[in-house]
Amino acid sequence: MFQIVTGFLKRILGGDPAPVPHLIADESPIASSNLSSSAELLFLSRFKSASIVEGISRPDDWARVLRTTPTSAAHKFLTNGFLKAADLEMSIQSGFNANQWKTLAKERGIAVSGTKKALAQRLASADADGMIKLLSGQQFYICTASGQAAVEEFEFANSRAKQDAEAASLANLQLGKLRDACLIVSSYETLQVFPRGLGMDWKNYGRGSELRTLESIFNTCPARFVNLPSEKLTTLRAAAGMLHIWGVSDATPWLDNIQLENELWSPEIAARMFLFLARHLQRVEEFKAAGFGKVVVFVNDADQCPECRKHAGKKFRLDEVPNVPFDQCTCPNGCLCMVNADLSELD
Repeated sequence: MFQIVTGFLKRILGGDPAPVPHLIADESPIASSNLSSSAELLFLSRFKSASIVEGISRPDDWARVLRTTPTSAAHKFLTNGFLKAADLEMSIQSGFNANQWKTLAKERGIAVSGTKKALAQRLASADADGMIKLLSGQQFYICTASGQAAVEEFEFANSRAKQDAEAASLANLQLGKLRDACLIVSSYETLQVFPRGLGMDWKNYGRGSELRTLESIFNTCPARFVNLPSEKLTTLRAAAGMLHIWGVSDATPWLDNIQLENELWSPEIAARMFLFLARHLQRVEEFKAAGFGKVVVFVNDADQCPECRKHAGKKFRLDEVPNVPFDQCTCPNGCLCMVNADLSELD
């Protein structure tokens, strides 16, 4: 079984976030598998269906996390019985695309209908030597039963880890513990084989602009929502915060089925507008810090409503910039207008 890391967030945060997630340590040994790291297990998962080692993307990145070449890692899997050579039918399924299968079938006078498995079976039966020749130089591998079991265990634990981390970060956002929510995400991402976000400094996440954005979400409100009950505002803000710290685009899982009466926008769009306003305010502050005096409103070409069209191309002094989303915006997918620095000042 995986070694589950528990209680580490309590030590990091110096308190009791609710709830504490279970995360997988990167070097956690798995007693049943002889696989020594999450990196090896993640790499093995690339062979749930027949694949060639040379077809694995980002080989240099894999070599870094595996501490050996992908070819050497695959050889270890073969030696330990977690990987095997794929048979001809599985190789055909992975070695050609749908159009190629049909072309190959027509050339051999066999039926082109059915699933890819059925087509591969027909091709292997009708012209095994020809298929082997076409696949020459490509060695396909696939997980054995024990390899598949190790991968499924790993993926289940990793899914559980993310669910727990999401639940813990949401709970902290709802309690107003914004930095704690960031630290939970940071702790989760630093344990991933490939943390998301190119160049992200996850070890210091929660100390910079990401925290300021969260503070803005929880301290400001689009004008159209100011009269909502406090519990609905908290739900929308927490959902917006989750969009921000987890880098996703759909807030639905965190909205708890709330209803917004007499409102054009759904709760999911409303949550995105809280985040949109926070990032708008942050951009304005950045322009001020850079010494700009004015900004220009840029309107999204799609789904423009009259209110957004009214603002298109307008210039505003930085101390007079209206908040986005605009108060009367009726764009069906939410306001997507943005402000950019007025570069004509540089002429």
